[in-house]
Amino acid sequence: SSEEYDKANLVQHATFCGNRYGATFEEVDSASWFVIAPDGIPELMQRYTERPLVAIVFDTTEDVCRQRMLSRGDAPESAEKRIKHDAESFGTPPKSLLTVHVDGDRALKDVLFEVGSVICDIEQLLH
Repeated sequence: SSEEYDKANLVQHATFCGNRYGATFEEVDSASWFVIAPDGIPELMQRYTERPLVAIVFDTTEDVCRQRMLSRGDAPESAEKRIKHDAESFGTPPKSLLTVHVDGDRALKDVLFEVGSVICDIEQLLH
């Protein structure tokens, strides 16, 4: 509910298309990985300092994003709105953040395999 959201101890929050999203310190603390839009990274980095953060950036072309949204049933207007929003709000991650780029235009199973490998490599480096 709106009241619960306002009272939550959020480490990061965002609003998209009138929907509010956020994560508490406890959720981020207990997660092995956490999905966040790039425009939320600076807030997360500023507020959450309990452990190192690593960004995995999916480099996906607008055409592939559009095709995926339309194939899952999104209305063309919604797809275009999302693409425009992402182009405006997805900047370059801060230089102080370890960032790994993944080619998001490939088949999902290939992308997920690479992300899994990257996460394993990072966990080995951090422990």
